[in-house]
Amino acid sequence: MLENSRAERVTLQNELEALQLYSDLEAMRFKEKVTIEIVVDPDIDQQFVTIPPLLLQPYVENAIWHGLMHKPEGGSVSIDIRQPTDQYLHVEITDDGIGRARANELKSKSADTHKSFGMQVTADRIRMINQLYNTQTKAQILDL
Repeated sequence: MLENSRAERVTLQNELEALQLYSDLEAMRFKEKVTIEIVVDPDIDQQFVTIPPLLLQPYVENAIWHGLMHKPEGGSVSIDIRQPTDQYLHVEITDDGIGRARANELKSKSADTHKSFGMQVTADRIRMINQLYNTQTKAQILDL
């Protein structure tokens, strides 16, 4: 993670390896109640495609900590990566957690005052990436 964080861009392969290590650690922390599946379209050259580092991890972290943490039976996160065109990479992160409304409800009842800034920091990074590289990177969060 630290090595990736120092780079301007990393290969998709490198980013997914770091994401898999992070996911494995979280699965151990949650006593194997969390499963992570990463599916990459086989037509994508993971050693050629590059992305800004640590762009996906905050979304996976959010899915685990806010979506799955409160499910006694645990749950799963799937990461599906496709490349519809040479200039467009589509990453979809889906979890079967309790949902954002229920997570916010539980958070408001909690005595824990910890604030998570990961999503805001990532949104700020995406804005900067778009300005620096004149790209149209965007993130969209949908409740299922």
